[in-house]
Amino acid sequence: MKKIFLVTGALILVAMAGYLAYQVYLPKMIAESLTNEPNILVPNDIQDRIQKIRKPVNEGAEAVVETMHKSGVTMDQILKAIDDAQEEQAFAFLDELNESQVDSSDQVFSLAKKHFPVDFNVEIFRKPFNENVSIAHIRKGIHYANIYKEKEEFDVSTAKSIVKRILLQKEDEFKRLTKIN
Repeated sequence: MKKIFLVTGALILVAMAGYLAYQVYLPKMIAESLTNEPNILVPNDIQDRIQKIRKPVNEGAEAVVETMHKSGVTMDQILKAIDDAQEEQAFAFLDELNESQVDSSDQVFSLAKKHFPVDFNVEIFRKPFNENVSIAHIRKGIHYANIYKEKEEFDVSTAKSIVKRILLQKEDEFKRLTKIN
């Protein structure tokens, strides 16, 4: 009887550790690999994908943080907007992108604005978005989003965590460079 409790307890402990690693450490490792050098614990195939998107992700995150500070929008507002975004909104956005002839980043920004309403003036981000996101990036993103949706590999909470960590890292970097407290 003691063995059953011991084995059950060990299995529960392993399951909790795995869940914690997936929910906390994986997003942290990916975010740090995107903004800094790849973590040696991140598998090579994921490191290869990270390497391909590192530059546009960093430039985009830096533009968001810089624009945010110039406009008076707070990081808390940005993080709340990310937390408030629902999986259904993301899939509706993706469906509309698939049904539309996507010709410009401006068009995509307008669709995103429609599907993800926020409690601040999101228009301040239109110019940096258009400057930092090419139609090729958009088409590639749509392609991968369709694959992840089809394979049901899209984990919203992990994606949100990664995005928030990247923005927080870029904000810390921005504050260090501009000597803002």
